[in-house]
Amino acid sequence: FTIRQSDLNNIPRNNEFHYAFWNSIDHQWQRETQFVPEVWDEDAGRMKPLLLLPKRLVVKKFLIGPEEYLMKVVITWRQEVHRDMNSDIHRNRTEGQRFAKKDLIRDEEVTNEGRSVKDYLIEQTRTNTDLIETERDRIYNIQRGTNSNKLDDEDWENYFSEEEE
Repeated sequence: FTIRQSDLNNIPRNNEFHYAFWNSIDHQWQRETQFVPEVWDEDAGRMKPLLLLPKRLVVKKFLIGPEEYLMKVVITWRQEVHRDMNSDIHRNRTEGQRFAKKDLIRDEEVTNEGRSVKDYLIEQTRTNTDLIETERDRIYNIQRGTNSNKLDDEDWENYFSEEEE
């Protein structure tokens, strides 16, 4: 969208932008580089990439972020994996608990291994591609409902008029 709109409106694309994306057809993460418009960031004191989005995609807030995806989706699945394997983590769970604690799994598999949450999420999503597909379906269904989380025209106008003041 950014590239198409930039080209249609003669907006220069000078910023080399590298990004990773989930290819839902191949079920794997891929990396890509594109030249996109740039804008001066006063706080950073440098040029930064400017990505354009169709207004219909802009939301008031993310329905799920990395931490929520980690704890509600990935670690929940890992609890089941540990139970099914009868791993040390599962065997050492608190007495009477059905699963090992999520924080313990996070500590063992992310923190203690020196991994970033992002790398861990990529790895686990590659291991079980159903995780992200199921979560995307859930979010899609939420957006189709009455509480779509999308910015309506009035919110859109208010956002930009507040920024200019």
